[in-house]
Amino acid sequence: MRTFILKKDLPDVEAGAEFTLGKATDVYYLTSDKTGTKYNCYVYPKDWVEQNKEWFDEKVKNPPLGLIPFWLHTEMRLKKIEDAMERYRMEGYEIPKEWIGEQQTLKAYVEGRKRRGEIG
Repeated sequence: MRTFILKKDLPDVEAGAEFTLGKATDVYYLTSDKTGTKYNCYVYPKDWVEQNKEWFDEKVKNPPLGLIPFWLHTEMRLKKIEDAMERYRMEGYEIPKEWIGEQQTLKAYVEGRKRRGEIG
């Protein structure tokens, strides 16, 4: 038996919690006590964490870079398309049909969010 420390929070267990497990490995499926849901999470040997405390603390506080939310990506993409279309208009170029189609699709998405009250 070996003691491990949890790297990230689960719904009912905070990062840093200790677990005694039967074999040494980096990944375990832990089951949430409250929901019965399985979570794939990383646990590290306690003795290793104690020797590398700064690294472990930094990883717990700062997870890896994720993704921007889809709604934000969509709004940013719509703005970029409209800016590009304006540049083309100003220079007298024909706007590609693909841009117009994508603009209409993204505009419908944003307008739908506005109707539902998700954005102002």
